[in-house]
Amino acid sequence: MKSNMWDEYEAFEKLISEKSYFELSTQELKLVNKFVSSAQEYESLRLSGLEMKKWFGENPVSNTDQSLLKLKRALRQNQPVVSYSMWKVSVGYAMVALLFGFGGWWLGKSEPSIPVTRVEKILMHDTVYLATKPDTVFREKIIYKDRPIILTTTNHQPEIQNTKGVSMKEKEDLDKLLVSGSE
Repeated sequence: MKSNMWDEYEAFEKLISEKSYFELSTQELKLVNKFVSSAQEYESLRLSGLEMKKWFGENPVSNTDQSLLKLKRALRQNQPVVSYSMWKVSVGYAMVALLFGFGGWWLGKSEPSIPVTRVEKILMHDTVYLATKPDTVFREKIIYKDRPIILTTTNHQPEIQNTKGVSMKEKEDLDKLLVSGSE
């Protein structure tokens, strides 16, 4: 299979060097269309091949090391040489390291200490009484509901709350109310 393809390619090269696209027979066109897609492409290949033969005919190349050296010298003259010294590369790496070091320091620096307030949620049972009459309280049904109590802690000293007690006279009035409601 490979030798058949190679033979076809060599026949294609021979046709390119000898005939133009419009001089090809139908069988030769079938062979050519395996390698190119249009007449324009075939003619471009043909012209470039003929120009190369002409150039190598005018400029013979010897098979010595001198011709390789001349070719390398000509390539160096046509292309500018870019040389990176080790110093330039190491300075670039150092700059990148400094940039990342400074960025890490800036992101990691601590903020001034701010008093922290901690909030905790504790559930306590609360008793709710259902009243049937507006002036009297009966214990018909006791419902326990969870209600959250929020405790906060700060760095400040807690304030002492003034609690006011119930006077004896108010207590007697409350007792009378409770006794009158139970009769």
